[in-house]
Amino acid sequence: MITEYDKVMICSAFITAIEYGDYSALTDNDIQQLEIFLESMPEGHKTYQYSDSTEFAKDEVSGLMADCVECTIFMDDACFSYHADGSQA
Repeated sequence: MITEYDKVMICSAFITAIEYGDYSALTDNDIQQLEIFLESMPEGHKTYQYSDSTEFAKDEVSGLMADCVECTIFMDDACFSYHADGSQA
């Protein structure tokens, strides 16, 4: 089962890098910041859903104001730990 893990605002320029591994439009600094951001998430299969519209907001990857989309991150339940009562640890 897939569970919503988090919602974050990310610069729309990062979508192609996240989805297709195409970093050609990013600077070396952008790449480093995106890799740190992605490595900070738990391991496992992730699915991303992006809002249809953009807004000028704080990018949670770089910390700078940018043209951002809301990114909802979903993860396979196998990536999470659970307590005996079924609640997420």
